[in-house]
Amino acid sequence: VFINKRIKDVSAYDRTITQFAISMIITLPYTLFTETVTKEMFKFPAILLILAVGIIHTGVAYVMYFSSLKDVKAHTAAIFSYVDPILALILAFAILGERLGALEIVGAILVLSGAFLSEIKLKHSK
Repeated sequence: VFINKRIKDVSAYDRTITQFAISMIITLPYTLFTETVTKEMFKFPAILLILAVGIIHTGVAYVMYFSSLKDVKAHTAAIFSYVDPILALILAFAILGERLGALEIVGAILVLSGAFLSEIKLKHSK
């Protein structure tokens, strides 16, 4: 967040592509050594779904995130990154019907409480 906030001459698209490339370089060897590679992984539907998740669901979100960094404070962007997994829990529960355990609920409450207290403390300290 701090590095992306200070980069002025690089577009959000270039930052997204750079971070994707670094992520792929790091995770590809790990995935190849820890997962069983099958023919099913290389069929058209699987590749199409991977491209959809990578380009649409992740790529577009990253471009929007990086392009908005110039308009928000670094601590606000960091708080959003903490809240993101909680939104994923809520959507998994609401859309996919996944069950939320006690640990997930307690964790979500703690993260939201921390984000709320951080914002309140920052506003009062100004």
